[in-house]
Amino acid sequence: MERIIDVAQYIYDEYKRQSGEVINEMKLHKLLYLSQRESLAITNEPMFPESFEGWKYGPVSKEVRALYMKSERLMKVIKSRKYGILPGFSLCVQNQKTSGNSSQKQIWSFMGSDP
Repeated sequence: MERIIDVAQYIYDEYKRQSGEVINEMKLHKLLYLSQRESLAITNEPMFPESFEGWKYGPVSKEVRALYMKSERLMKVIKSRKYGILPGFSLCVQNQKTSGNSSQKQIWSFMGSDP
């Protein structure tokens, strides 16, 4: 079973690779939620053990939200010190990379974006 952070990193990387843009936080949460739903529907197993909270505009993972908040604060500090904008941003602050396991790729493919 994957961790939600690893699945988020995979979606983040694939979205950026395919669109050339950085995915916004709300879209990432919704894609994570849909990935979990599809995994349960197709394999009858969750893709990751973490759960979502129901917020005003949709599902939110507290773990992913915490990383986004941490990254946003870092970006503000960097911009305020005139270091410029970092070339890209990684959700995994601990340099953990994932190439995407087969179930992640199947879900991404099922959702209409072949890696």
